[in-house]
Amino acid sequence: MRQPPLLNKLIKRGAIFSIVAGIISSYIPWGDSKGFHGTGTPVPIVMWDKSPTSGELIDFPFVYAPLLNILIFVVLSTVLLALLWLVWNWLSKRQSLKSSL
Repeated sequence: MRQPPLLNKLIKRGAIFSIVAGIISSYIPWGDSKGFHGTGTPVPIVMWDKSPTSGELIDFPFVYAPLLNILIFVVLSTVLLALLWLVWNWLSKRQSLKSSL
C-alpha cells in the first residue's frame, strides 16, 4: 500500500519538530529556587536541592539529558505517525470495500 503524500510531509516535519522540541525542552526551568528545582523537561539537565544541614544548594547534573530529551520526542512522534499511518490504511481499506459493493 502506498503512503499518502500528507504522511510523507508529516514525517519530515515531525522529525524537525522533534529535534527542535527536544532541544528547547532541555532548557525549561521548573520548581522554586527556595527548594527543589532544575532545568530541563522531561529529563532534567540539572537539579538543585538545598542541603538540610548547611542550607547550600547541591547540584545533580545529568549530562545525557539533552540527548534523551530529543530521543523521547522522536519516539513519541514516531508512535503518533505510526498510529496515523494505521488509521489511514484502515480508512483506505474500508473505502475500497464500500466502493466494491
